Amino acid sequence: MKALAVLLLPFLLLSASCSISSPEDTDVREIRDILYEISQHHSWGEIDEMMAHTSIDYRHDGMQRMQLKQLWLDRMGRYPLMEITEVKVAFSGRDYAVASFKMSLISSDRTVVSQEPGDNGDLSYFYHDGYGWKLHGNQDFKVLGDR
Repeated sequence: MKALAVLLLPFLLLSASCSISSPEDTDVREIRDILYEISQHHSWGEIDEMMAHTSIDYRHDGMQRMQLKQLWLDRMGRYPLMEITEVKVAFSGRDYAVASFKMSLISSDRTVVSQEPGDNGDLSYFYHDGYGWKLHGNQDFKVLGDR
């Protein structure tokens, strides 16, 4: 019995020290990682790598996937650096999530800071397609100015 206790004790200590992540914790980490990768790709000028995180069904306030690409090309031209901080994720069901965060677009003479999704939202709405999380937009067909 003592031999069993001696063998079992290290296993119990090891398992107690390892935290087990819930599926939601894993999803939050994945979405944070995607936003970090997007900010890095932006700063490196890698638009195709940024767009790889975007669903083919992307739609946000009337803007579709190719318009999003153009928007980000324009932003990259004006602001070569991007930082995303203070990320929080809220889930709507199992397949949808909204990321809230502070985004800083930085150039040599100016920094524009926005609170997402309130200011733009184009990087905030995610959908899990069965394989991973993708930017999906808010799926609204109307342009904000049309409301």
